[in-house]
Amino acid sequence: MLRAFAALRESLPDVSLVIAGRRTDSNYAAKISRLLDKGGLGADVVIAERISDSEMEVLYQESALTVMCSLQEGLGLAAVEAMSWGSPVVTTDVDGLREVVHHEENGLLVPPRNPSALAGAILRLMTDSELMAKVRANARQTVRDKFDEEMMVSKTLKVYHDVIARQNHASGVGAGS
Repeated sequence: MLRAFAALRESLPDVSLVIAGRRTDSNYAAKISRLLDKGGLGADVVIAERISDSEMEVLYQESALTVMCSLQEGLGLAAVEAMSWGSPVVTTDVDGLREVVHHEENGLLVPPRNPSALAGAILRLMTDSELMAKVRANARQTVRDKFDEEMMVSKTLKVYHDVIARQNHASGVGAGS
């Protein structure tokens, strides 16, 4: 992200970056600090490690977009949260995120470990107001359609019931024995 951000500043000199979330790996934290110093990015990057849920909601709402450049994700909950608050997302094309984000429909996907593609996707979204509006609207609709709490609970319970029914059927329980 920091390499992409450095490239973005050439086209969008007023762009700023907020890195939200704890850095639990001290080697990773040191690497981020070195990159910030080396690239002269420190003045335009805010690291918000201790951020409450309500502060995160405000950040999603006030940000032009949300970027997730993960190498792996189980579900991509941060992408779902961002989309629910109307923040368009640019994410890496990895399992978990590609189940949430559909390229050019409700966000943009880029190959992992590709800062130039990431910068290009961010720039494209930031400069194409029509695409930005489409992605924003579709992102909210995706969350309503696929990640509604009541619907997710219902689908999860259905999976549990189906598994139990298959186990019972396989063991002969309830088969009139």
